[in-house]
Parts: sequence; structure tokens; C-alpha cells
Amino acid sequence: IALALNPGAYIPDRACFSFVSDLHGLAAKIAKLTRSDPARAVTLYETFLAGCYEKAAGDLVAMNGELVGALLTVLCSNVKPEKLRAKAAISLGPVLEQAHTEGFEDMDDVPITQRTLHAIRETLRKTYLDADVPQGVRRRALEASVRAPQDWHRDAIRAVFNSGDEAWQLTATFCNALRARFRGGDPRGAGENPTVHYDPV
Repeated sequence: IALALNPGAYIPDRACFSFVSDLHGLAAKIAKLTRSDPARAVTLYETFLAGCYEKAAGDLVAMNGELVGALLTVLCSNVKPEKLRAKAAISLGPVLEQAHTEGFEDMDDVPITQRTLHAIRETLRKTYLDADVPQGVRRRALEASVRAPQDWHRDAIRAVFNSGDEAWQLTATFCNALRARFRGGDPRGAGENPTVHYDPV
């Protein structure tokens, strides 16, 4: 992981393709461990995801269908700790929004296919709807999914807000702020509580 991410080093344009290729290969190797050695896979995924956050600082350059598949595998598994599944869910948000916003007229602009977009949407929806999934994972699944708006979001957000649960209400408020942004409204409708904006990030 350290060799692939090369912490602290700048990646010039001419090295981007080989850098991304190494990350994809690394993600594929970790994904293979989810069945044979899940405990080790959890530790490696935590390290890998943390390293990617630090290296990319939100850049989508390393995301593609293979890495999405690895994240979906973690999300749908029963691995511990649960925060890893939650982190996998929220990590899908940026590429989901990019695909929804930019569309697929020029495939070079979007790092995933329409089929992958559908897989992300359906997995996040099913994860949110599954009452047996831990609350923290379901919250992150809903928070990620609203970055590509769908008809079911409105009822889902209303339901969790009316649940009376403070954590779910925080999720609902954040989701409504995102929906307002997509509609061209004022995201400050989330209120003055900075946690609403920070919590799911």
C-alpha cells in the first residue's frame, strides 16, 4: 500500500496512468481476500481507504469500476468494524454524483459505466432499506445515494426525519440540503449546526 500510494510524493501528469493502474491492482488483490481472510481484508481496506483519502484529497482519479466493485463488496459484507462498511458507502458518493451530473455522452468524462452506476444506486438503496443492517451503515448509504437523486429519496428522508431519532434526523437534514443544492436552492436550509454539513463527509 505504501509503495503504491507513495506518501508525500507528487504524481506528475506523465505518471498518472501507472499510478492509477497500481491502485486498481492493489484494490483487486485486497478484494480477493474478503472471502479467504476477511479479518485481514478489513485491516487492509481501512489502511488503503485512509491512504487514498490522504493522497487524493477528494480527487476521483483513482476511481473506476474495479474499485467501485471492491467498495460494494465491503458494503454488502458482514465484516467488522461496521465503520468500514459505512466508509465504503460514503466513498461511493462522489463518483455517483459525477456520473449523475455529467452523464454518459462522453465516456471519457466519467470513470464508471451506466451499468456500474445502476449497481451503486441499487446497492445503496437496498442497504438503506435493510433493517438488519447497522444504523450507521444505513445512514451513510442514504447520504451517499442522494448525490444522484431518485424518486424514492423524498419518502425515505421524510420517514427518517419523522423517526424521532436524532442521528436519523441529522441524516435527513443533510440529505435535504443536498437535494436543495441539486434543485438550485439554498443549502443553508440545513440550519446553523455545522455538524449537518460535516458529519457525513
